Amino acid sequence: FVPLGRASRNGDERRGPLRIGYVGTLVWHKGVHVLVDAVRGLPPNACELKIFGNPDVFPDYAADLRAAAAGLPVRFMGAFDRERIDEVYAQIDVLVVPSLWLENSPLVIHEAFMAGVPVVGARIGGIADLVDDGRTGLLYDPASPVELETALRGLIENPRRLNELAELARTIPRVKSIAEDAQEWEGIYAEVARRHSAARIAT
Repeated sequence: FVPLGRASRNGDERRGPLRIGYVGTLVWHKGVHVLVDAVRGLPPNACELKIFGNPDVFPDYAADLRAAAAGLPVRFMGAFDRERIDEVYAQIDVLVVPSLWLENSPLVIHEAFMAGVPVVGARIGGIADLVDDGRTGLLYDPASPVELETALRGLIENPRRLNELAELARTIPRVKSIAEDAQEWEGIYAEVARRHSAARIAT
C-alpha cells in the first residue's frame, strides 16, 4: 500500500472536460464496459475517460473495450507503477468504481479518498459501505449505465458539486501505511511483553 498525498482541487476552477478515471484490472466483473456505455451518452467535449489498467491481463476483454470505445473520448492509459500511483490520481477529477460483483473493500476507493478524489461507485457490496452517497461520492445501480451517466452528467453540469464532494472526501482520515501499522503493532507487543515481565518480577 502506497501512502498518497492529498491533491489540491477546486471544481470552480476546473477548466476543460471532466476527467473521469477508472483504475484497476480490465476484466468483465469490474464493469468497465458499463462505464464506457455511460460515457457514450455524455457530451463528447465535456468529459474524458482515462482507463488505467494492464490490457494484457485479459486481452480479449481489453480488445472489446477498445472496440466499444471507438469514437468516444476514452483514453487507455495502460499499466501503471504502483509506486507512482499518486500520479494516476492527479490526472483525474473523479474515480468511477463500476463493479458488477460483490467487492469487499476496494483499495482504489481508499486511494482516491487519500488523494482527495471523490468516487462514483456501484451500489453493491463494500463499495456502498465506503462511499457516503451525496457526501464523499455518489452511488448508482450497478446494472444501469443510464444511472451512472446521470450521476456523471450532474458533475459535468455542476462543477461546484464536484468540488463539494472532493472537499468532503479529503476529510476522511488518512489510511496508515503498512510500515506505520507494523510499527504500531510492534509497540503494542512490546508493551504487553513489558507488562508481562513486570508481573512476573512482582510475583
